[in-house]
Amino acid sequence: MQPALTPAIFPLFGSAGSITAGWVSDRMAACRGPVLAITSVLLTGSVYLFSRIPGSELVWLMVALALVGFTLYGPYSLMAGTVAMDFGGQHASATASGIIDAVGAVGVILTGVGMGYLIDTHGWTQAFNIIISMSVFSMFLNFALWNLEPRQRAVP
Repeated sequence: MQPALTPAIFPLFGSAGSITAGWVSDRMAACRGPVLAITSVLLTGSVYLFSRIPGSELVWLMVALALVGFTLYGPYSLMAGTVAMDFGGQHASATASGIIDAVGAVGVILTGVGMGYLIDTHGWTQAFNIIISMSVFSMFLNFALWNLEPRQRAVP
């Protein structure tokens, strides 16, 4: 059962993270910045935790992978969906969403090639150090959005 469940852990908990992040930001009168900042801090911690668990500890690896999924999908969903709608406005939300998704797709393409090369040449430790560094970078970017308000506030 465990090997069959492992691939489902990340998207399952990621979906729960998306719903939770959206629900929380809606309860905060559409203030997306604090939710993005806090989840990015939690993501950084989750990736760090995941990187430090020995490969023999499968249950703890699955728990950490669930945390990574939960804290990664939430900010992604907010950025690609609601933030694009909030800041793109009525006339440019689809364009804003497309740009955000396109940047994400380019990131996935480059990550596949870049991380593969990095892992092959320098190992998993260095790869995780890069991932954690990028997570810290995104954390600072998300904190810059803390007080940013959309053009039109949602009704709580």
